[in-house]
Amino acid sequence: MSDKYRFFAPELEAGPVLTLPESEGHHAARVLRLKVGAEVELFDGKGKSLSGHISHIDRDRVQVEAQGQPQILPRPQPELHLAFAIPKGKRLDWLLEKATELGAVSLQPVIFERSVAGPDEWTPHQQERWQVHTLAAAKQCGLNFLPDIRKPVPLKGWNPMPSQALKLVGSLTETAQPVMEAMKKDSG
Repeated sequence: MSDKYRFFAPELEAGPVLTLPESEGHHAARVLRLKVGAEVELFDGKGKSLSGHISHIDRDRVQVEAQGQPQILPRPQPELHLAFAIPKGKRLDWLLEKATELGAVSLQPVIFERSVAGPDEWTPHQQERWQVHTLAAAKQCGLNFLPDIRKPVPLKGWNPMPSQALKLVGSLTETAQPVMEAMKKDSG
C-alpha cells in the first residue's frame, strides 16, 4: 500500500484536474491540513485509482492534478456477497467495516421474523451513514472497490445469488455444519 493519503473521487475520468467531493475536500484541507503539492491517491470505488498532487485549496474545495492515467484493477476473487440480519449500534458499524475489508461485493440486509429493524426504517440518512463506514474502511485498508449496499428485504423476498458459487448460511441449530467442514465438501 502507498504512503500517500487516499481520497474517494467518483469521477476519475473528469479531466487532468479533479475536484474532490466536499466531504473529502474538507477532510484533506481541514482535518489533515494538507498543503498544495501534497501527493495523494484517488480511487473511484469501482476499481480505478490514480496518483496526483494537490494543486489548489480554497476552504473545503480541493483540486488534484492527475499524474498519468487511471489504473484499472480487477476485483479480487472469489467474490463475497454478504446477507445479514441488521445488528444494533456499534455491531453494525463493525460488520460494515469488516465486510468491506474482506472485499465484499454486496451487502444485503435481510429482515428476519425477530429482526429489530424493518424495511420502513431504511432512510437515505441511514444509507449514507453505511456508505461512510464502508468508504472509511476501504480508504484505511487500501481497497479500490466499495460494496454495493442494497435495501433491506424480508427473508421471504431474499434471493441468494443464482450461481454455482458456494453459499454458506449461518445457523445456531444443532445440525449446523462447521464452516470449514462445508468448505471441504465443496472443494472436494
